[in-house]
Amino acid sequence: MTISKKKKIITASGLALIIIAIFLVIYRGSAANYYLTPSELTAKLNSGSTGRVRLGGRVIGDSIGSDKATGSLMFKVGDNDGNNNNGIWVVYKGLPPDTFDPDAKVIVEGVFANGAFEADTLLVRCPENYLPEKMISGTANVLKVEGLIYR
Repeated sequence: MTISKKKKIITASGLALIIIAIFLVIYRGSAANYYLTPSELTAKLNSGSTGRVRLGGRVIGDSIGSDKATGSLMFKVGDNDGNNNNGIWVVYKGLPPDTFDPDAKVIVEGVFANGAFEADTLLVRCPENYLPEKMISGTANVLKVEGLIYR
């Protein structure tokens, strides 16, 4: 192999690595925040930006209601940090997941229209901390857990 061929291969490899690195930085930046908080959505709405978005936060406990005539579930979503000053009303048509309850962490997908967030998708986030109530050791590196609870 001549020196010029080696230079071409090294240059092409270096260029490919740089392109891959740039792609990873751009992709990671866009995937890092896959939903907006109510505070961020409020700021986005104030700047005139609208469209389909994902909204994530904690259900404000005493805000849950329903309209049986339209089959809509209405509730207010606040920031996960407990800042409910920028809570946003959500209207969801359909049955909520079994794990939906006051103070649940949710992600809703839809559009902001008519003074409320009209969601067509409602997801309840899994609890972050599971605590075993009673643990029983099993056989051959298997640990059986009975009565998992979460907080």
